Amino acid sequence: MKNEKKSIDFFYKTDYSFSTTKGITKIYKEIHRDFRCRNCCKNQVESKIEITDTYYPTFTIVRKNFCISCWLDILNS
Repeated sequence: MKNEKKSIDFFYKTDYSFSTTKGITKIYKEIHRDFRCRNCCKNQVESKIEITDTYYPTFTIVRKNFCISCWLDILNS
């Protein structure tokens, strides 16, 4: 049996999007601390703002699923 490599924790889209930078920044400042790890539910996870459409300007907040410590535990197990 081969050793399977575990994948890295990618960023995933959330339902938060806006058409202006001012609007998405305001939303991001309010909620970015609320993104918790899906494993331990205690630690914050990384999040950022991405451009999802350049033709019709759309900005979306993306987040990771796991905090660094849980991700390392998953990787080492």
